[in-house]
Amino acid sequence: DLRAKGSWDGDTWSFDALHFDTPRGFVNVQGKFDRAPDYSATAMSIQARTANLAETGRLFGVELPAQPMDIGAVISGTRDTFRVQQLTGHFGESDFTGSVALDLKAKPDLDVRFQSTFLDLTPLTDSITDSATNPSPVRTDARTVPDVALPMALFDRIDAQATIQSAKTRFLGQTYDQLELRATLRNGGLTLNPLAFGSADGNLTTRLTIGPDLSTPNVRLVVNGDHVRLAIVPGMNRTAAASLYKVQIDVAATGLKLRDLLATLDGRVRLVGEGGRIPNSRVNALTSDFLSELVRTLNPLSKREAFTDVVCQAYLFDVTRGVLKTDPVLVVRTTNLDVISTGTVDLRSEAIDFNFKTAARGGLGFSAGELLNNYVKVSGTLSKPYLTVDAKGTLVNGGAAFATGGLSILATTLWDRMSRQKDPCRAAVEEADQRAVKKKSWW
Repeated sequence: DLRAKGSWDGDTWSFDALHFDTPRGFVNVQGKFDRAPDYSATAMSIQARTANLAETGRLFGVELPAQPMDIGAVISGTRDTFRVQQLTGHFGESDFTGSVALDLKAKPDLDVRFQSTFLDLTPLTDSITDSATNPSPVRTDARTVPDVALPMALFDRIDAQATIQSAKTRFLGQTYDQLELRATLRNGGLTLNPLAFGSADGNLTTRLTIGPDLSTPNVRLVVNGDHVRLAIVPGMNRTAAASLYKVQIDVAATGLKLRDLLATLDGRVRLVGEGGRIPNSRVNALTSDFLSELVRTLNPLSKREAFTDVVCQAYLFDVTRGVLKTDPVLVVRTTNLDVISTGTVDLRSEAIDFNFKTAARGGLGFSAGELLNNYVKVSGTLSKPYLTVDAKGTLVNGGAAFATGGLSILATTLWDRMSRQKDPCRAAVEEADQRAVKKKSWW
């Protein structure tokens, strides 16, 4: 059904009524629309609906999610501004209200404000996950990290501010409360302060700044959270007993390209989790061949058990000038065994060097503390890692054998000290805290 009545006078379109209806959607328009550069005569209302946004997008050669969508708004303007007000609608299960304003007096200045009672980001996060699990085959070299530049030129073209608030938000298989996003693009720099959300048990707050001035670290990321469910590997943390993490990240770097940022990275990263049940079949299905081999080597019982029940996890790292180092160790305790690791990742060259020690806990037919695989070593690079195992405590590397893998006395001392702790995760965190205090005092 198509019905239209209106007029065109110079730069102004007037619609007494414009109605376009199909079995899959409709568009209703009424009012005046004034073309650039003077929007002062614009005063128009619009309502639209599509049963499938992907089908609508294909009409214009654009890929969009296959979700139903309806929207209503009032459009107005002045000589230098264009406004969308009384904006309401639904996208899939999501609802939204808000406004958009574009000021064209000097540099374009965009102001976006949205509120929602329920926001489902699953279509967006699914596309991100697909991109991560199916990366582009085009590679310029053997490095894992792409040599991509920050979009600083784009940042400098427009000033903008955005505020998004949602009572409930779904993403990565979880539903969170009170999402708040405040972002500012000004003078060629981006500030995200905060990106925050919570749940019945915990919360996460993120602050990010990206600036053009290279005289000091121009990128800073601070993340703090408590009792946060993380899906670091897609699908692994979607069980009812998923781990709850305490998250502390505080890093800074200098550069205009991703590789330069990693090469100058300083700060610390901490993920400390309690509880959790990891389905072993899902680990094998969703991780790379190397990671699957590493998991099976560290925990041979995963081959015959459906789940691995995690007691605690502590991933503690210090980063100094692009070298990420365990601080003091990485610890995973399951109901069956303890895994303790020391090592480094040189983010400049992507070289990795980790040593793992595993020890069985009681109730497995082994004595408590008996070794499953005494030493496991991971070497190589992020793009080409390799694994060396010798249960006798001798590692072979480069054709030469080293007792305990040629590890330093400090590394073996850390292993022994942590493996004897009643709660090795807590002991590792306490030692990391002591090291942080000492590091501050040095400065």
